[in-house]
Amino acid sequence: MVMREKDIDICLISETHVKKESNFNINGFLDYHAIHPSNKARGGASLHIKDCVKHAIGLKLESMQLISVQVETKHDVLNISSIYCPPRYKIDKNEFSNLLKLLRPTLIIGRDFNAKHTFWGSRCISQKGRALYEAGMENNCDFHSTGKPTYWPADTSKIPDLIDYFIVRGIPSNRIKVTECYDLFSDHSPVIITMSESLVKVEMPPRLTNGKTNWEGFKKDIEDNVELRVSLRTPLELEAAVDNFVNIIQKAAWNNTPCQREISGYKDVKYPQEIKDVLKEKRKALKKWQQTRAPQHKSNLNRLSNLLKKMISDFKNREAKNYLENLTAGKESNYSLWKAIKATKKPKLPAPPIMKDQNE
Repeated sequence: MVMREKDIDICLISETHVKKESNFNINGFLDYHAIHPSNKARGGASLHIKDCVKHAIGLKLESMQLISVQVETKHDVLNISSIYCPPRYKIDKNEFSNLLKLLRPTLIIGRDFNAKHTFWGSRCISQKGRALYEAGMENNCDFHSTGKPTYWPADTSKIPDLIDYFIVRGIPSNRIKVTECYDLFSDHSPVIITMSESLVKVEMPPRLTNGKTNWEGFKKDIEDNVELRVSLRTPLELEAAVDNFVNIIQKAAWNNTPCQREISGYKDVKYPQEIKDVLKEKRKALKKWQQTRAPQHKSNLNRLSNLLKKMISDFKNREAKNYLENLTAGKESNYSLWKAIKATKKPKLPAPPIMKDQNE
């Protein structure tokens, strides 16, 4: 649901705990993994790319647990990598620098570096973070993050911090936008990077008024609706008067300001409103737990997460049942039964990897 709603083309995941014998994949995506060197269910990184995106398999390092693909753009070949650096594994500046040189010329590396530096928003500077920062500066790289914590430890004595971000080279900063995502329930908050062939336009926050506001009409609406003879003797009367005055100002602004855009909190219109309401409550609960780390808020978050999963599962089952029950072989449904059978028999042809001249 989240990947469809956010229209994710490439997904980077760390700490996958995948082994060689595992079968972990995402429907509609081609999956590549860098497992832990010991082939045990620990650490690991994976990269999942839509099967309609042309790409070639790139660098794979189990020492750093990194996997990358090469994607063609209009201007260059872009190396996109998913990485997981274990917190106890020491990596010096030369190792980071060699990695950045291997991924020439244009690159995006993301996920869990376990390297902290105040330059990209962490609360402190670690040895690994200093080494990564120096290597990035020497290799003309930029660091992109939300500036907000991405790691939320279960131990309430530990402080949340920012350890998930992106290293970028060869892409102008004004073509990149990084946003946080709180839709998934994990100790790491997902981070979304959007790359545009043109300049990324920053969406302006909603405003009551703009340059086209009719201020004379605004003034008249307030004068016509404000009642000055109200009692303000008790706190309740004062609060009621303030609420009423705020409502008058809002309505006057809306009535006299053209081109007001409606802002929708959800892009995915396929799900019913009750599921969207529970998703909204879950997001609020996640934010509250991240702020307080209180056990009762964690319990509420778990309850809403389980409820949301059940509601989505029930909805999908109902949709599938209705779809199957309405399939017919007649003209009244445009021969939907035969079209469904034809679609299941049609072989899936993923885009083949791009091969080099040397057949590498």
